Amino acid sequence: MKKVDAEFLDLEVYAIYKAITELFGDRGWDVVWRSGEIVFQELKKRLNITETEPIALLRRLGGYFEEVGYLKRMSIEALKEDEFLYDMYEVSIHEGIMKLRAEEANPVLAHFSTTVMFAALKDMCNMTAEITHLEVEGKGEEAYGREKWKLKKIEG
Repeated sequence: MKKVDAEFLDLEVYAIYKAITELFGDRGWDVVWRSGEIVFQELKKRLNITETEPIALLRRLGGYFEEVGYLKRMSIEALKEDEFLYDMYEVSIHEGIMKLRAEEANPVLAHFSTTVMFAALKDMCNMTAEITHLEVEGKGEEAYGREKWKLKKIEG
């Protein structure tokens, strides 16, 4: 079977998330986060994910996202025990995200890899995470995204 063209995927993601933003506003974020949980549960089975150490777990998932062509490369590093930096280069849906950000004041964005990683942290490490800083810049080979995350152990 032929692989899906990245430009088509980018256009489709743009259209879906524009529609989610228009129809549901901030409630659309519920779709974003829930989809990450569903994808992680599937990947956990398919890839036999057993890592319980956060950096190892996130790098394993990042390697998968590179392998399937979602992004060209990624890096994740711990700035502090509870603060991580996630860099993404040449993400396949970058142009659509940039267009949506330019058109909408408060768009609901895909965050495919981030939502899966946050779901993994919750399931495998008993941690929650939130994005405290987001940068999305560039075009083509210069395209990158950077997120700073704050992690917290789940009590109880």
